[in-house]
Amino acid sequence: MKKMVLFLLALLVGCSSNTNKSEEKEELDYSIVSTPIEWKDIFIQEEESYYVYFYSSTCSHCKMIKQDILSYFLLDKDVIYFICTDEQGVFGKKTDITGIDNIKDFYIFGTPFMIWIKFAKVYKYYAGVNAIIELINTKTNSI
Repeated sequence: MKKMVLFLLALLVGCSSNTNKSEEKEELDYSIVSTPIEWKDIFIQEEESYYVYFYSSTCSHCKMIKQDILSYFLLDKDVIYFICTDEQGVFGKKTDITGIDNIKDFYIFGTPFMIWIKFAKVYKYYAGVNAIIELINTKTNSI
């Protein structure tokens, strides 16, 4: 009887250790994005309010927050357009771009970078990992 109890206990412990393994999360990729746009289209989207996220496939900081931005995109809380700057994009000196409403005067400081467009103008911008993660956390906590 004692052997049988030990056998059952070992069996249960073995099963529970197999079922309690944390499942690996599937890594999200930009291929899930249904809203990629080109640089020239930043200010001509139909919504009154939307975000544009700029990233590069070679940027280590972009890779660091890739899962965060794509997970937030999947929540479908805000309209987010995506631009890969590998083949397009204009980088400029760091100044305030708030209020810009045309592609001729628009540039980004680097990647990752996110802008909030309201009524066809840059309402606010988020430069770098910390600013974008803070925005995502704030927006996610308000859901």
